Amino acid sequence: MSTATPRLEKASASNRVAHDLRDKIERGIYRPGTILPGRRALSAAYQVALVTIEQSVRQLSAEGLLRSEQGRGTFVVGNAGFAEPIASMDIDGGQENAASANAGLRLGLFIQDMRSMLSSDSYAAQAVHGVQAALAPFGMRHSLIFIDEAHLDSIPSMPASKVSGLLFVAPHTDMSSRIDWFARSILPTVVIGASWPGISAGFVDCDNTAGLKAAIDRLFELGHRRIACTPTHISSFHHLERERVFLDEMARRGVDVPREYTLEFWKPEGSETIEAVRNLLASPVRPTALIVPSPFLAGRVLQIAHAMELQVPRDFSLVTFDDTAGMLTAIPPISSIAAPFEQMGRDGMTALIEMCEKQSVSRIREVLPMDVRFRESIGTVPSE
Repeated sequence: MSTATPRLEKASASNRVAHDLRDKIERGIYRPGTILPGRRALSAAYQVALVTIEQSVRQLSAEGLLRSEQGRGTFVVGNAGFAEPIASMDIDGGQENAASANAGLRLGLFIQDMRSMLSSDSYAAQAVHGVQAALAPFGMRHSLIFIDEAHLDSIPSMPASKVSGLLFVAPHTDMSSRIDWFARSILPTVVIGASWPGISAGFVDCDNTAGLKAAIDRLFELGHRRIACTPTHISSFHHLERERVFLDEMARRGVDVPREYTLEFWKPEGSETIEAVRNLLASPVRPTALIVPSPFLAGRVLQIAHAMELQVPRDFSLVTFDDTAGMLTAIPPISSIAAPFEQMGRDGMTALIEMCEKQSVSRIREVLPMDVRFRESIGTVPSE
């Protein structure tokens, strides 16, 4: 009796991971021929033990969706039944087969937060869809290899044939010097979702400044002055940019922002975030409008407001960065400042392929507009 529950929980976890990976394979997030993210990356993303990941991989391998090769990684076979990967990369230094030796480019994909891949319409999943769209015209010629941080550090010691170029998705600010070094010294490099001044890598980013200004403009039109803008990850490039734009815009309009409305007291994840939301909404100077960094946090804000018997937008308006299907079906539907992540992924991968094939020093510098989608979650300032 005492051992039944842990076994059931472990089985349930492995089935849950297998179900999610199967869904991503069937919908093309992990295309046939690509190398699945490493065991440790998946363990961190799903927040389960390595043994659970092993069980899930074995299950999908038995179903014919995955194929593991010692020293080389786990390849996605998919429903099409491909016998060989698009191209293989033994990132730990083993032998490559003849098929991969004659293959095209080996393009490394680094996603800072692999947990974001758990949601099929998250920013990372949307960006990967765009990456795959850019690869589609090449058929089986090029390979896409997911690279975690540990393997990223080993790239400089690899033969040049192992990785042709690197694509980074939403890297944190502390990665900027490493990315710049890769771009200057080793490989064609493109960044999606960050655009540090002076960096040598190409980039495809979104115009956070214009998107946030448009949201603030609309809130001001509705009479809002007590506006709070909460953070994304403290190390995120966009966190710093949004903080600067928000404070500059409020100052330009002659509005003093209370310290509790700024990012200083916020934590990006965990119970501290939830407690901070409760405290802010319970404050005597509760903001009349709240701009949050993600659909996940927007959903949590709605839950907390409901528990506190507050209603959106009757008691406060709510806007989120990024957009998902859940924001449309929320009650009320949530206004969003949406980045074109799929286009960013497509344009970034297209540019990286061109840089690799032409051995070009020309680097993409693209900033795409954001789509501000106003829905029922914003309204006029509530009466005091």
